Amino acid sequence: MGKTKVLFLCTGNSARSQMAEALLRKYAGDRFEVYSAGLEPKGINPYTVRVMEEIGLSLDGHRSKPLTEYMGQFHPCPILASGHRLGSGTPQHQDPMVVGPHLTRQPTGHLSSPHSSGLSVKV
Repeated sequence: MGKTKVLFLCTGNSARSQMAEALLRKYAGDRFEVYSAGLEPKGINPYTVRVMEEIGLSLDGHRSKPLTEYMGQFHPCPILASGHRLGSGTPQHQDPMVVGPHLTRQPTGHLSSPHSSGLSVKV
C-alpha cells in the first residue's frame, strides 16, 4: 500500500501550511506524501524560513503553491491550516480545521476565503 497523501491548505501558503508540510515530511515522511497549497499563494514569509531554520529544518525547495495545482489529486479532503474563519476575513486563533475521514470540525457547503479570488472547494 502506498503512502497516504496529505495536503495542508491555507489562504496564502506562506507560513503555517509550509511549516506543517516540512514538519510532517521530517517526522513521518516514511508514511505520508506531504504537500501544501494556498487559495491565494503569497510567497513564503521570511519569518517562516527563519523559524524553521531555528529548529533545524530548511525550506529550500519549498514554494508557495496554488490549490489548483493539486485539484483532483486528494481524497477525501485537505487539512486546513488557516487562522482565518472561512468567509469572515478575520483571523481566528483556534485549532486548525481538520477535514477528512476523521473530522474534528465539519464545515457546511463550500470552503472558501475572502482572499480566494472566487475559488472554493466543495466538501
